[in-house]
Amino acid sequence: MEEELINKLINLDNEAKHELKEIEEKEENIEYYINQKLTTEKAKIDNMYVFKKKNLQDSYDKKWEKEKQVLDEKKGQALGRLRERYNEEKEKIITDILAEIMN
Repeated sequence: MEEELINKLINLDNEAKHELKEIEEKEENIEYYINQKLTTEKAKIDNMYVFKKKNLQDSYDKKWEKEKQVLDEKKGQALGRLRERYNEEKEKIITDILAEIMN
């Protein structure tokens, strides 16, 4: 009877160890699954952020390029008007000088 009781205890102990080992393996699998899921989700979020940032940067670059083009056109027009005024004034001065010399 004692031997039978000892064998039952040993069997129960072995079953408990086996159950604990299975639980530990399941916990490890759950931790692995969670880590994989978190890594995957983080990568998705990072990609989305990079994509949004790139799109936003492209949008601002296009706006800046259009604004720069408008400013360059206005600058060109203003320089053209200044050149015209300069040439008109130069012609007027030369005409006045020639008129004085002729008189």
